[in-house]
Amino acid sequence: MFERSGAGDDLVACPRCRCADRLRVRFHDHRDGTPNMRTEILCSGCGQAVAERESRWAYAEWNHWAAAGWGAIGEPVRGANLYALLKDEAHLQRSYQAREIELGTRIAYELANLVECPWEPGDRFSSDQTPGGLWEVEGIERIYATNTGPIWILRAISVRASGALGSRKGQFSSLEAGTMVRLAPYWRPSRWNQVVSGESCYYRGQLGQVVSTDSTARRASVLLSDGTIAVAKTLRELRVHVQQFRANST
Repeated sequence: MFERSGAGDDLVACPRCRCADRLRVRFHDHRDGTPNMRTEILCSGCGQAVAERESRWAYAEWNHWAAAGWGAIGEPVRGANLYALLKDEAHLQRSYQAREIELGTRIAYELANLVECPWEPGDRFSSDQTPGGLWEVEGIERIYATNTGPIWILRAISVRASGALGSRKGQFSSLEAGTMVRLAPYWRPSRWNQVVSGESCYYRGQLGQVVSTDSTARRASVLLSDGTIAVAKTLRELRVHVQQFRANST
């Protein structure tokens, strides 16, 4: 939370304390556990406060309350009618924003039902379309476009030939689905520390499991359907799950 004096701001003095120098402005964030109350106007003298998600709304609420308070004791505030209108505007904007959020949630729900996406975060694919290359899915968005109707869009990050994640970002939509080729979630390791005991793997095209590994001695044991074999010195014929490359992406 950040707090400062309200002196110098367009804030009507508190009618209870009859002074303006005790007004404080607080800016909250999520760590305060108040995700819907961003700005607070507070009188440190009597404790009267208003809080709103938008600063403009908080100022409008305070000024209307304070102007009404002064008016009630026979000391009308210049601009009281303006403050009342600004308060009404704030209420309308708040209602509109809440409605917009509600509609956005309902639209997202309908799009999720209408748009079937065969991809999941972590999936890898190649594409010969611009920007081309090897990619890993980071996120999926379903949208409605007037020229296409409902579609899905993948947010992707490039994959280096080594299997590590790159730095390029790209987007691919369902309109390009025919140019995207799914890649198996296994990659040839370049370092022995990417071979992890207990993880699944492929050896010479056969699915197996790494039973043990010794990166210092550069060897591992792999359990296959027809028994356990030893892998030593070279990693040329071994493929490990891509999660090892995410953990060792440098």
